[in-house]
Amino acid sequence: MKTLLISLMLILLSACASQPKSYFEQATNTSINQYKTFSIEKLNVRGLHPDAMVKVGKAIKKSLEEKGLKFEWQDGDLTVQYAIGVENIQNIGLKLYPVGSKIYTAHIVTDNHYATMMLNIVDEKASKKIWFMSGSKRIDNLNVEQDRVNEAFVEIFKNIK
Repeated sequence: MKTLLISLMLILLSACASQPKSYFEQATNTSINQYKTFSIEKLNVRGLHPDAMVKVGKAIKKSLEEKGLKFEWQDGDLTVQYAIGVENIQNIGLKLYPVGSKIYTAHIVTDNHYATMMLNIVDEKASKKIWFMSGSKRIDNLNVEQDRVNEAFVEIFKNIK
C-alpha cells in the first residue's frame, strides 16, 4: 500500500512539473503581409527581468525585419508590446531507496528558473489586437546568447500568418 501511494505521488509530481504549452491567438481575416512597419513597446509590469527584456526586444526586431517589416521608433503600422519576467522556483523531488522490504525516500530540492513572456501585436490604425502569444518555460541558463534568443523568436513568429 505504501509503495502504491508513493508511486501515485511521483506520477502526480511529474505531471505537475510538465511545461505548459504556449498560447497563440490571431485575429481572423488578418495577414502580416498587410503591414509594412512596426514599432516596439516594452510593457512595464512587476517582475520584469531587465537583461531578458533587452535580448527579447532585439530578437523581436530582427525576426520581424526578416519577415519583411521595417522597424520604426514610433508610429509603425503595428505595435509589438512585450514583457518577460524570470522567476526562481524551488522544486522538491523524491528519490526512492528500496532497502529490503522497506522503501526510504530522500528529498531533492532544486532551484529552477522559469521565464514567462507575453507578446501582443496591435494594428494601430484599427486599434485592434491582431496577434497574441503567452507562455512560460523552464530555463537552465539565464545568460543565453543573443543568437539563440533570435533563433527562438524566428520560430515563435512562424506562427504569424
